[in-house]
Amino acid sequence: MKLTLRDSMTFFSRVKGRNGVVRELASILDFNSEYCMILSRDALALGYNEAGIRSKQWQKVHPEMARYVLDFRGIERGVLLTLNEVSLGTMVAEDVETVLVDLDLPRAAPFDLVLGRSFLKHFRFEFDIKRGTLTVDKPSA
Repeated sequence: MKLTLRDSMTFFSRVKGRNGVVRELASILDFNSEYCMILSRDALALGYNEAGIRSKQWQKVHPEMARYVLDFRGIERGVLLTLNEVSLGTMVAEDVETVLVDLDLPRAAPFDLVLGRSFLKHFRFEFDIKRGTLTVDKPSA
């Protein structure tokens, strides 16, 4: 799949959740983020009930599932969960580790999902700066 590099690198990706619901979310690629990040309201709609609990309370009960991530607001505490399936165009990744992000003003960001390295590791990327393209495909076996 070939993408054109531009100022706004927002894409629509499909996410399949725990309850079988599929949602299209505005997404950005972030090669620096260890995990994907999803907003709590979207995770709730996808069947992840733990998204209804603030991460500070969740960390007390399930410390093994709490992660610290660097996002656009600084260092955040989030809940680790696994999305059943995440796809960008024809590229599909299963069992993608994702961190829930509590965001009180969900429209503060122009995207709903950050596609970090937990998603990106499933694919091979090739940048062509002269042509302004990014080619994404499955790595050869």
